[in-house]
Amino acid sequence: RALEALKSATGLDMLAASELEFVAATRKPAEGEPVDPLFKGVDIFATLQFVKAEALGYAIAEGLLDVGVDVKTLNCEYGAGQLEITIAPQRGLAAADAAATFKTAVKEIAARQGLRATFASKPMGGVKGVGNGGHLNFSLWEGEKSAQHDPKDADGLSRTARHFLAGVLAHAPGLEALAAPTPACYARHGNWAPTKADYGFDDRMRCVRVKADPDAASDTSYFEYRAPSSAANAHLVMAGLAIAG
Repeated sequence: RALEALKSATGLDMLAASELEFVAATRKPAEGEPVDPLFKGVDIFATLQFVKAEALGYAIAEGLLDVGVDVKTLNCEYGAGQLEITIAPQRGLAAADAAATFKTAVKEIAARQGLRATFASKPMGGVKGVGNGGHLNFSLWEGEKSAQHDPKDADGLSRTARHFLAGVLAHAPGLEALAAPTPACYARHGNWAPTKADYGFDDRMRCVRVKADPDAASDTSYFEYRAPSSAANAHLVMAGLAIAG
């Protein structure tokens, strides 16, 4: 209903995709640990690290394609057993549905391989452990025309997009109830997750990372809302953003 209200009031659609991190672990835990991560080390993006989880990663990509969710990238992340698999953006409600399908598929496919997968915010190492982020990337559209991009603006960002961004930042404290639904979610903040309601151009330390360039193609401009934990519900996060913006 929030997305419909946005469309009705402004003519805007949200083109969005969740960017979800999760931890894969074996079902036979090491002594003293609730679970044992599928791999250890911090070689983020390293292919020699990802190869330890490639059977799971490729099975997820193939399975998701069968249900209409297109995988864009697969890589290991910073934490032990942590993976990030990004998916292609979709319009409106379909984007949130894709995130929900993704989470269920990851858990089911991991189980088939004798593994466990969790989207909990801090599954390893307590409050000092690496957190699972659930960033939401989105842009604003009027039909087939970007309402986000403005080649005449010095930063490449439209007036509509700036107003929407201002609304999101004004309501950022309230949006935390949706973006950080469990106490552990708040332990992410300060570690590649925001501590203030702010924004920055291509700045991953801000609440909203802005991707915009007046000389770039219009479909390359978007916002990355970095507050959500992977434990967040994408339907509620998108609804909150639609209302706040």
